[in-house]
Amino acid sequence: MPALVPHLDAPVSVVVPVYNAVEDTEICIERLLAHTPADARVILINDASPDTDVAPLLERYAHLDRITVLTNDTNMGFTRTVNRGMSEAGTDDVVFLNSDARVTPGWLEGLRAAAASDPLIGTITPLSDRAGAFSAPRIGNANPLPFGVSEEEYAIAVRRHSLRLYPTVPTGNGFCMYVRRACIDQVGPLDEEAFPRGYGEENDFCMRARALGWRSVIDDATYVFHERSKSFGEQKTDLMAAGRKTVDARHPDYSYAIKVFGKSPQIALARYRAGQAQSVLSQGGACLPRALFVTATATGGTPQTNRDLMRALSDSWEGWLLRCDSQVMTLSRMAGKAMQVVEKHTLQEPVSPTRHRSFEYDRVLAAWLAKYEFDLVHIRQLIWHSLSLPRLAKEAGAVVINSFHDFYTISPSVKLLDEDNLFCGAHCPEGKVYAESDLWPRNSMPALDAGWIDIWQKQFAEALSVCDAFVTTSPSAREMILQTMPADTAERFVVIPHGRDFPEMRQNVNWPTPEQAVRILVPGNISIAKGREVIEGLLERDKLDQRLEFHILGITISPVPSAACISMAGTSVTTLPTVWPRLRPMRGRCSRSGTKPIAIP
Repeated sequence: MPALVPHLDAPVSVVVPVYNAVEDTEICIERLLAHTPADARVILINDASPDTDVAPLLERYAHLDRITVLTNDTNMGFTRTVNRGMSEAGTDDVVFLNSDARVTPGWLEGLRAAAASDPLIGTITPLSDRAGAFSAPRIGNANPLPFGVSEEEYAIAVRRHSLRLYPTVPTGNGFCMYVRRACIDQVGPLDEEAFPRGYGEENDFCMRARALGWRSVIDDATYVFHERSKSFGEQKTDLMAAGRKTVDARHPDYSYAIKVFGKSPQIALARYRAGQAQSVLSQGGACLPRALFVTATATGGTPQTNRDLMRALSDSWEGWLLRCDSQVMTLSRMAGKAMQVVEKHTLQEPVSPTRHRSFEYDRVLAAWLAKYEFDLVHIRQLIWHSLSLPRLAKEAGAVVINSFHDFYTISPSVKLLDEDNLFCGAHCPEGKVYAESDLWPRNSMPALDAGWIDIWQKQFAEALSVCDAFVTTSPSAREMILQTMPADTAERFVVIPHGRDFPEMRQNVNWPTPEQAVRILVPGNISIAKGREVIEGLLERDKLDQRLEFHILGITISPVPSAACISMAGTSVTTLPTVWPRLRPMRGRCSRSGTKPIAIP
């Protein structure tokens, strides 16, 4: 399928010129392997380093598919080496990366997102600790981290505090600079004659691009660390002076244009937000991984158990919740024990009951996933959500888990009953159809016969195939769901029984005397599927003796006598006489004030 956010999937090659500095180069490569998407190519070029340890180091990585190792026969200098890498990259976008730079989680995804924000962006430079005008929180080259804070933690905190302003600047910085291929094609390569050893070559390139209408920006959501002084050792000062003299001669407005680094309110705000991130971490604030839970309904067992799970994980995960009722998408964040709405979007193109998709939903979700960068997406309910959700979450880099809390993937009727309220299982017998779904408007989809159900099951199986793991609450439910899923699903499908968390659990049983009626608690909204007719039948049989009292905790969608709908106090037994195999065990849902014996029909 096409990319929903243009340029987020643009092919990229990272060009790393290497000249000595073995220790820094090894760290650079290891960070690239740890934090760079697998679809990006890394081109390592040994510029005839005198240090004999460089070649064996690069050879260690040459066998990896994503890495290309090149060696210059003679020392060509930084600029010619980068140009060789750009040529080797073919039609890819290119990132120039110094061998003493240390990338961080999501660095390339961040640069790609910045490129996607405007097709006129030609170059993108991230924030850094030691990159002169691109440094943050303080301009210059002195931004030590608070004690105990790792570089990865700080980079994530910067991204979460960023406003993604992408301030326009006249030049980038070649320590780490993303360059769009279309910009390279129009502007041409770096000027290797005027800047053979580097320092000034990227400034000249950006000024030439600027004259042709291209933007250079700072990616204020991405932070890459830089050793800086080791890139060219003691020659740095002379190289910088010579490069600046050439840039000023070629571009008389350069010295005026770069004043923006000290005057721009946007750049000042970007540095301020980076400082906020540092302050939060220095005061002991944690930068927890983010988990997005996906639900549909606002009430019922699944939302309740989901809240329990989010609270239980709150010390180690930052909990977020995505809900959709097919028309309104809501993204919330857990703040303490409450949910705080962060984003809300009303769909002009609601999720279709038949295709179970909405292109508008997909675009909005893709933007939210890119913006908030969730590490884990746990789908608890796909009802009313687009079936593109698992794929979009996976493409955004998240681990994706799908929990089955009902049989919606088998049939939109969920309970798998036919029109006579008899249980069918994963496939209705010939000539039978599933009962009409009460989750969608009447007549919004074809009759739930074998033909349509086959289409329904296949589209869900395909959508869920990208998930990393599957969970349900009972072995029998797992076996039934597996009948409609690909064969390889079984190896990543586990059973985890679930219940509810309560402040305390106590025995609350009131056994009847021989003269008293048996008081039976029935939790939930009692429909035919949940045993309405069973209760009616028992009451009919008990008309004369009146030995049974049903205490219903919920709504009776039925003519069950209202006299039976009284408080739960004093009940002796709990039952839920469903005519379909429920996925949620009853124990955790039967009583919030205490446990009772459970009668299972």
